[in-house]
Amino acid sequence: MKIRLHEIEFGAGNTDKSKGFYQAILGLDPVIDQDQLKVFNSGVAGVDFNVSEHQPAKTVTTSFLTDDLQKLIDRLQLTGVLFEGPSTSHFGMLSISLQDPDGNCIKINQPTKESPSWLLYRYTIKCEKRLVINYLFSLIKKIRQTFGMRIKSLSFCQHEPESHRPFLYNL
Repeated sequence: MKIRLHEIEFGAGNTDKSKGFYQAILGLDPVIDQDQLKVFNSGVAGVDFNVSEHQPAKTVTTSFLTDDLQKLIDRLQLTGVLFEGPSTSHFGMLSISLQDPDGNCIKINQPTKESPSWLLYRYTIKCEKRLVINYLFSLIKKIRQTFGMRIKSLSFCQHEPESHRPFLYNL
């Protein structure tokens, strides 16, 4: 089972007002700007900072992504930790909610086929490099079909400390 930090979400009474604050004070621009949800790049790859009307103002939820929610549910049941769910989140993920011993809200999500492709892509960055490459190739295919563009090669670097060597794929 793989698990990683996904997002920190602040409950907000008015996400537009919160967006204005984070833009003016911290210089953050939202990468997703919906009526009840603003998602900002946290500066840490694959970890979002959100303000949302999906939960009450003045609440904070820390969310994790996993590839095996059932295994985690089994572990919680075995240890007697109470949780709610699983339920389907607004991004089509299976989700459970629980509290740590200090009462902090935690969500654990598993993307599904109904989840947006960008979410699946972001999840796979840390989990399955091969899936990322396949995703990039499918994206290039769509660009070719949509715009008739010819892309000859794709170059990118791994950003793990042990390997900064570039990869070049001829298409």
